[in-house]
Amino acid sequence: MASMVLGVAPVAHAAVVDVTCVGTTQVNYSPGLKIQPRSIHFVENDLYTICTSSDPTIKTGRTVISFTTVFSCLQPLRTGTAPNPITWNNGQTSNLLLNYGATFADGQNILVGNGIVTDGEFKGDSAKVVLTYAQPDVTQCLSPQGVTSQIGTATVTINGS
Repeated sequence: MASMVLGVAPVAHAAVVDVTCVGTTQVNYSPGLKIQPRSIHFVENDLYTICTSSDPTIKTGRTVISFTTVFSCLQPLRTGTAPNPITWNNGQTSNLLLNYGATFADGQNILVGNGIVTDGEFKGDSAKVVLTYAQPDVTQCLSPQGVTSQIGTATVTINGS
């Protein structure tokens, strides 16, 4: 008589979405971006206007990042590891540490940051930020002032375990 052993497949556990938000992003460059790389002061304001969260007090969030580095119209906005603090409407903060990659595709500059929440609300959770901007207009890059700002879309997702 043959015996049969039934295996039990492991149960997949889906990540719990602690917060997901959509909104806008705006960056300002001083001086403006040109074709040739130069030192630029960069200020980014991300405003998350629609949020869904496991914390019912979170409705909106905001990130402000400011630094100086070398940029041009032909380089991605930023790559590498960088902090990304989000201040929520409830007064709490989530400090994200993200590894950014950037691509140019179909006339857009898409920045994707993946990492973790290092401190504050949702500490220890995984995090992902996606910022999408139109590629700078070459004629604006060649103008005397260069590209002084860009506006795009922003999303953030923070997942627990």
